[in-house]
Amino acid sequence: MPPLPDPISIDQAIAAIAARQRGLITRPQLYELGLNADQVKYRVRRGRLHRLYRDVFAVGHRGLEADALRLAAVFACGDGAVLSHLAAAAEFGIRPRRGGLIDVTVPTRNGRDAPEHVRLHRVANLPPGEVVLRGVLQLTSPARTFVDCSATLHDREVARMLDAAWTRRLINWDAIERALGAPRPGVARLRRVINTHTPGEDTTRSRAEERLRRLVLASPLPRPQLNVPMGPWELDLLWPEHRLVVEVDSSAYHDSPWAKARDVRKDGWLTARGYRVLRIPSPLIRSDPQQVLALIAGALSYGSGREPGT
Repeated sequence: MPPLPDPISIDQAIAAIAARQRGLITRPQLYELGLNADQVKYRVRRGRLHRLYRDVFAVGHRGLEADALRLAAVFACGDGAVLSHLAAAAEFGIRPRRGGLIDVTVPTRNGRDAPEHVRLHRVANLPPGEVVLRGVLQLTSPARTFVDCSATLHDREVARMLDAAWTRRLINWDAIERALGAPRPGVARLRRVINTHTPGEDTTRSRAEERLRRLVLASPLPRPQLNVPMGPWELDLLWPEHRLVVEVDSSAYHDSPWAKARDVRKDGWLTARGYRVLRIPSPLIRSDPQQVLALIAGALSYGSGREPGT
């Protein structure tokens, strides 16, 4: 009979693995270290290991953070399992964790039943581009997560999630375009939300708008109307007697294909009703405010039939 492995070195190895896995270790990993089933049970009785699922253990204590519980759920679901849906959104920090079941997606060949506290989703396959790795945790990519969550959330909740993703620099428009190309639940809602709400717009535009308002109101220019609702749109600055609309553009969010298409629709709608639209890039408001005032003054003079400066 071969000698039993040294208990101290084994426990040190267990601790080292757990440190890389959010305080967790799996039964196969324990066996790979040389432990047998009885030795695992002994450590459970002694409180060194705490069983979370049949083959998943917390090392040392049960006081685990939410991110460790998510990883435990993925470990418990076996080969090919990835964190997904609302649980993936919580992992990315783009939606608050609100308790409840942990969403895990598995390939249909997996065949496992859902473990306790897990909501299982089965798919034929997940393309490699729709799975990302965070340490040892596999989860759906942000783009795939947007689509999956859109199947159950309201439009405003999806918009908030996109705003949070934009703030965390998780937005990848090419990846979202690819995710929207597949016929899945959630695609229609996500496309509708993106067509009407540009991620990051509320935060970025409001800052640039505030700078432009202060700049215009402190200048000799006629006073505009601010944030004017008109038809399906809200206009940033409006000079109704000059039929002039000034819109603040931020490249941070207006570079997406959906934002560009929405700007075209908005400008076309206004032009058809006799308005002229002047779009001011937000970096220009910061770098050259006098040029911004000159552009607006020129547009106002053009609308009044006067030459600029007269």
